[in-house]
Amino acid sequence: MILSNHYRSIPAVCAHVAVALRGAALALLMGVVLPVAAQTTPGKSIQTFLLYYGGGPTLVASDAARLAKFDLLDFDRFRYNQIGSNTWATIKALNPNVRIYLYVDGPDIYNDQDGQSALNINTISRYDVSRGHPMGSLNGNHPELFLLDSGGNRIYATAFSFPAGGKFDYLMDFGSSVYQSYWVTAIKADVVDQPWVADGIFTDDCVAMPPQVGYSATSVKYPTDNAFSAGMNSFVSAISTGLHGFGQKLWCNKGETRSAIGSAAWRALDASASPPDVFLEEGAFAVMWGPWAVQFTQESEWKNQIDTMAALKNTKAAMLSHTQLVEGQSGSDNFGNTVSFWQILWYSLGSYLLGKNDVLGNAYFMFHGGDSDYNKIIWYNEYDNIDLGKALGSYTVTTIGGVNIYSREFEKGYVYVNPTGNVASVALPQGGRQLTHDNLLSPLTSLPLVSSISLSGHSAGIVLKTAVAPADTTAPSTPTALSASAVSSSQINLSWTASTDNVGVTGYRVYRAGTLLATLGAVTAYQNTSLAATTTYSYTVQAIDAAGNASAQSASASATTRAAPDTTPPSVPSGLTGTAVSSTQINLTWNASTDNVAVTSYQVYLNDAMIANTAVTSFQHTGLSAGTTYNYRVSAADAVPNYSGWTATPVSVTTPAAPDTTAPSTPTGLLASAASSSQINLSWSASTDNVAVTGYRVYRAGTLLVTLGAVTAYQNTGLAASTSYSYTVQAIDAAGNASAQSTSASATTQAALDTTAPSVPGGLAAVATSSSRIKLSWSASNNNVGVTGYKVFRNGVQIATTSALSHVNTGLSPATTYSFTVAAFDAAGNSSAQSAPVSSRTPAARVRRDFNGDGKADILWRNSTTGANTIWLMNGAVISSGATFATVVDPNWGIAGLGDFNGDGKSDILWRNRSTGENTIWLMNGAAISSAAVFATVTDLNWSIAGVGDFDGDGKSDILWRNRGTGENTIWFMNGAAISSAAVFATISDLNWTVAGTGDFDGDGKSDILWRNAATGDTTIWLMNGATISSSAPIAAVTDLNWSIAGVGDFDGDGKSDILWRNG
Repeated sequence: MILSNHYRSIPAVCAHVAVALRGAALALLMGVVLPVAAQTTPGKSIQTFLLYYGGGPTLVASDAARLAKFDLLDFDRFRYNQIGSNTWATIKALNPNVRIYLYVDGPDIYNDQDGQSALNINTISRYDVSRGHPMGSLNGNHPELFLLDSGGNRIYATAFSFPAGGKFDYLMDFGSSVYQSYWVTAIKADVVDQPWVADGIFTDDCVAMPPQVGYSATSVKYPTDNAFSAGMNSFVSAISTGLHGFGQKLWCNKGETRSAIGSAAWRALDASASPPDVFLEEGAFAVMWGPWAVQFTQESEWKNQIDTMAALKNTKAAMLSHTQLVEGQSGSDNFGNTVSFWQILWYSLGSYLLGKNDVLGNAYFMFHGGDSDYNKIIWYNEYDNIDLGKALGSYTVTTIGGVNIYSREFEKGYVYVNPTGNVASVALPQGGRQLTHDNLLSPLTSLPLVSSISLSGHSAGIVLKTAVAPADTTAPSTPTALSASAVSSSQINLSWTASTDNVGVTGYRVYRAGTLLATLGAVTAYQNTSLAATTTYSYTVQAIDAAGNASAQSASASATTRAAPDTTPPSVPSGLTGTAVSSTQINLTWNASTDNVAVTSYQVYLNDAMIANTAVTSFQHTGLSAGTTYNYRVSAADAVPNYSGWTATPVSVTTPAAPDTTAPSTPTGLLASAASSSQINLSWSASTDNVAVTGYRVYRAGTLLVTLGAVTAYQNTGLAASTSYSYTVQAIDAAGNASAQSTSASATTQAALDTTAPSVPGGLAAVATSSSRIKLSWSASNNNVGVTGYKVFRNGVQIATTSALSHVNTGLSPATTYSFTVAAFDAAGNSSAQSAPVSSRTPAARVRRDFNGDGKADILWRNSTTGANTIWLMNGAVISSGATFATVVDPNWGIAGLGDFNGDGKSDILWRNRSTGENTIWLMNGAAISSAAVFATVTDLNWSIAGVGDFDGDGKSDILWRNRGTGENTIWFMNGAAISSAAVFATISDLNWTVAGTGDFDGDGKSDILWRNAATGDTTIWLMNGATISSSAPIAAVTDLNWSIAGVGDFDGDGKSDILWRNG
């Protein structure tokens, strides 16, 4: 855009400005918003577009209706994230013809936006960072695409660069096919392939000459305007081809149609094989740059813009005009004339209408005032209300007083434009009505007819054609439905149904008794006043039109005025009295008033304000406050109404204090508990009251039992034993208000006192089950109520209480006689006499490794070389006898454990073959084998014998097995060399746990299992009842693994096994 000396270069449209101002919060300037349908009609006179960039308010869904009024929209890319896709679809639904474009820079590139997302920037931003671009970065891969000056320096736009801060807007080699391909590829990645619904791309700075932007130097490659323009046209044509291949349109800011080279560049591209879809002329007709409110281009430059727009056949023109003024302001132009905002808008619109091609619909218009930021959604009444129809040819030029006036005829009117700074008066080819900004919304017929118009410098006039109508000789229809009604003694109102006319009814004539009374406008009602009272009047009505045609007179209608009014008021009411009948009501009475006609009502006043209108001589005033004084007066009225004066002295009445009608709250927390066989005690939580709770009523089975004072407990005595009673409680106050009865509470009296003892237990028996246990059993006692339990005595001293018919006395001493008795007792504490005593003796303690049953442990030897086996029968530390009683040569046989398997009091030997899995028991009698038998084979050698013990307490040793592969554990319950039963009773999969020993740790006569964890040092005992684990508990953790369990035995003689540890 080559600019004159009157104003500086117009910047490329707004991306550069928006970059500097993005984020600024600027005021929203709007014109009048009219229905979308007004601007979407095909063939409308003014097609519009909108540029809306970064500094504008955030878009919201409610903006859709305003945006849909435009035909072209251009946005920054980040705007697409401000409102959802549904809103863009809404815009399209409101205006299917709208086209939406996204802004990008074209032949220039910023060097400081590499780190930003493609959505938030307006350049292709491929300076250093490719972000997946297949052609790499510009600076890193294509430095040859930067245009250089003669000194080899990169050229940049001076207005949009900040060299001190390292920011540059570099000019690229736009004529290079490499850069053109690079740009198209980048746009496809950043814009086309994104999930957006835009129709095309708006490209900035596709200018015809470098001075219009203002670059730092002249390009070596494009040193002349013609070379620059040719290269730029090459760029536009190439990217247009690329975008069209993606289904996208191209709108480019070409500018400078006022210059010969700029106009030629537009026309050449329009005629090329791949023209863009839209051009933008940002400096059309009127611009805002420079020290003036507006700058108008010279007539020759203005004419270039008009002619270029009209010449386009394939590309549409978007013509943008602007001013520094805002609506309602005036200022000076560059010709020294005073201009107003609306004059500039009309001048720009008139210029647009002169050049637009109605056949191709190839031109759009935008006007912007106040600033250059393009951040407002603006709509003017002119866009919707100037309708000229189609143009009837191109413009013509008429010289009037040395001033060239450009005019163009349309189907419905004329457009006149004065592109000079001088004034001219234009004679119209026919009378018409001139449109202005101020009369756009007025009815057409209200505009005066003019035969000439005055055009000041740089102004436009629009005149609508008018047609001469034939003479009107048709009279309106006769008015119908005439009605007359008397509204007073001096007025009758008339109304009728409107007449119709071929042109229009302009008024009506009203006749009274055949004489013209009044001529009215186009109304259908009339009020005839100043009439005589009680008089009948007759009326007719006649319709007229603008041509003077009159209808026949209507059918007549009559009415009689009312009698003269009554002006005499009634007498003042007397005898006013007031009585307070409650704390909320006062009754009033008074004597009747008199009147010349009749009294129709009385007015009751409270503190001089009327509160009631009544036809009787009394009034009940309700809803009052207790203990309050009220002052009353009364007046009388007749039907007119005429009002008497009110009673001279007010009557004062005071309401009594309000009675207490509020009941206490319902008692809560009622509890009933039997204290004996004849008494139940009650208690509850206190109720509350607006005044005070004075007492409580106690109900039993719904019948009032007693009325108490303000207490919260009661003892109901004299009741029957073993009987259930139900109670409720009710709170009362001094006014007699009673709460609801509480939730009921019940209790049953205790049974009558029991003094009968149970019978003496019979059949007492005592059996010693081990050296430390004696089991007792007896027959049940009976009782008049019921036996609660039994007391067990040993040697005359009570040792236990039980509800069962048996008891096991443990912890006894071996080889000791004990005497037992049992007594029964009931719930009342009555106890029978003790039973007859029964005695039992515990056997001597069983000694492990006692092969001859003498109660002394012996020693078993095995020769690991020869397989010989020898027993030393011991007497203390002396060998009583010794004998080698058998030799087992096969070394796979090993002694797996010792125990009394047949219960004869003598230890036996358990063997296991670690090769075949066979198992054998030698039942011993001293050093002799009584019998031997292979009683089972366990071929899975993961199973090993973990211990021997009497787990079921039957006096015979059993065998404990553990699977070192699965962690399973099994007990074989033995009867000699026969397996009575077997059970897998638990699995411990953590193989760090091993059986460290077996023994009777709780003294119940049954062997238990001692475990130790080889990794953690944890120790646990399973107390066993056969193959059932009665309980399990860790006893101690010995984390020092140098300590190991060396043995298990009853070292303190308490009948319970102990543990021997050894370190090393």
